[in-house]
Amino acid sequence: MRCHRLDLNLLLVLDLLLKMRNVSRVAETLNLTQSTISSALARLRNHFDDDLLIQSGREMLTTPFAAQIAEPVDQFVARARTIALARTEFTPETAEHDFSVVALDYVAGLLLSNLIRRVAQVAPGISISQLPLPESRERASVAQFDVFIGSNVPFDTAVNTSMLWEERFVPVVWSGNTAASAAVSLNTIATFTHVSVALDERLNVRIVDQFFQSMGISRTKTIRLQSLLLVPEFIVGTPYMAILPLRLVLSRAQRLPLRILRTDFELPTITERLQWPVHLDKDPANMWLRDMIQASAAEVEARWSVSEPVGLPLS
Repeated sequence: MRCHRLDLNLLLVLDLLLKMRNVSRVAETLNLTQSTISSALARLRNHFDDDLLIQSGREMLTTPFAAQIAEPVDQFVARARTIALARTEFTPETAEHDFSVVALDYVAGLLLSNLIRRVAQVAPGISISQLPLPESRERASVAQFDVFIGSNVPFDTAVNTSMLWEERFVPVVWSGNTAASAAVSLNTIATFTHVSVALDERLNVRIVDQFFQSMGISRTKTIRLQSLLLVPEFIVGTPYMAILPLRLVLSRAQRLPLRILRTDFELPTITERLQWPVHLDKDPANMWLRDMIQASAAEVEARWSVSEPVGLPLS
């Protein structure tokens, strides 16, 4: 369909290009070839008589005109999605649908395996694709996912949210670490070498570092990993310590010799949330997925009890 000689389908491509600023990522998101997206960008440039996106080193920058039309294009696409979803029905038993779920690795390890088992039992035609956290350090694009599971990050447009569970952090060592006493103080924690994770600054797990900094404590971090799930593995057999979400420790302690230490102070807590774009709020498919995630989260809470960590040595 054309409007003033512009193919309106191109606006869907333009919306993603202005948000992702990466031809290959847009092609992957739309399940198209890079050449198709490059051709669409050329047609858009020709229509608007503007470069729209200019390559600068390894990134693409928007022109002033592209920045000017970015919000109207986003609003157009969001309204188009709302219209497309009107009066839709969703029958999970017969539906064929691919959901995109953005989740941090530790949350995915706790929740997604449970979710997939539930989905497999009732909706064999449903597939779930886990996506990594969007690369943008300013605003994550809601065009990339159906739901986001994890701590709060800034999004490029409005999202709705509900709480999954509250998580507290705990100090953890190898169970064979004889140097770690039953209880640790802030000053004692500073004497340990820590295994930590180099996560993006947008994530709430940084509240641990911020907490220690506010208390005047500087932690020595010899090992810095890219995955929270790997941290418990790197503690075993070492004198190192890690500050980790309790449910992660409880799940890994089933096969790893770990020990939680008591503290004479309160470590910060984190809220794991389920978030979704507002334009999908009343979408029957998205509503069904959110219900399944909430049910899985309830099971995670019941299984990994934070009050009685049975089977895990607790100093």
